[in-house]
Amino acid sequence: MATIAALLLLAACSIESQLLHVERIDGETGAPGAWDSPPAEDSPADEARDSSDASTGDTEGDTAADVPAAEPADEPESTPSACRSFTPGVVVGQLPPELEEVSGLVASRTHPGVLWALEDSGNEAELYALDIDGALLATIRLPVPNVDWEDLAIAPCGEVDCLYVADVGDNNLVRDDVALYRLTEPPIADGAASVETIRVRYAAGPHNVEAVVVDASGVATLFSKRSDGTSEVLRERAGSFHSVATLSIGERGEAEWYGRLTGASLWPDEKTVLLRSYGHAWRYELDDQGLSGIATAQRSELDVIVQDQVEAVAWDPAIGGWWQTTEGVGAGLVFSGCAA
Repeated sequence: MATIAALLLLAACSIESQLLHVERIDGETGAPGAWDSPPAEDSPADEARDSSDASTGDTEGDTAADVPAAEPADEPESTPSACRSFTPGVVVGQLPPELEEVSGLVASRTHPGVLWALEDSGNEAELYALDIDGALLATIRLPVPNVDWEDLAIAPCGEVDCLYVADVGDNNLVRDDVALYRLTEPPIADGAASVETIRVRYAAGPHNVEAVVVDASGVATLFSKRSDGTSEVLRERAGSFHSVATLSIGERGEAEWYGRLTGASLWPDEKTVLLRSYGHAWRYELDDQGLSGIATAQRSELDVIVQDQVEAVAWDPAIGGWWQTTEGVGAGLVFSGCAA
């Protein structure tokens, strides 16, 4: 626990939820998914909140009475900028043995010191709340299939944050139906959540995607995973996702797999993007064009700890730094803190 305490001391302040409204990608506004868990004895259950799932119809979830809703704090005057330099990565914990294929990770801003994770195809349709030493804190069941969940994103929605489950993996480029599933960030307690389904339609045929970010307007940016050392950057326009840039992710002469992009994370002020391939981690400083102009953004490479198959990365504005982890039983949870 000494390592955990040291990490938490890195926090200068907790990044609170931005009071912004998130709209669906297809232009329709929908309620984020509700959640439910068993109510505590001698305590009345809160009223259920409705949410919609485009694939299964309306769903409902009851809010547990034993987990009080977080009170939104006053919006900060400005969001602190991402760190410019980092301490060397350190393995601070291990993932629980039941999580063998973690492919998406985000750091909670409402609950500093909590990470949300998911696993990819063939695993349960669940989200996992983890302590920063890797201990499992809670499991949230979702009522949608895990066809190929490849990333997890976080963005403001109203007075809270929402999580976006990216079911967008497509190694064989054959899927006609990929999706993002949106839900309000749940409390840290076992339960179930309903989701809102956001269909992803590509303007130029299928893409294999393992890295996704969502901005405060609710628009997603997808980064394709390719074997040629590049990544196609896809943004929504008029109901479909179009290519806005092609990034060079690999380096000349290195192994082909080094340049396959597997994870992404967007800093809350939306000026800095973290991209991770099997061989590299890149920091992009965005200009006034935002994610649409990432091809001309200033890029710097971050030092990384080598792991066999890194598929999950996350900025952590609450603690200050970034996380990575890999697939495999007992995978190490790696943290790189902001340098003084």
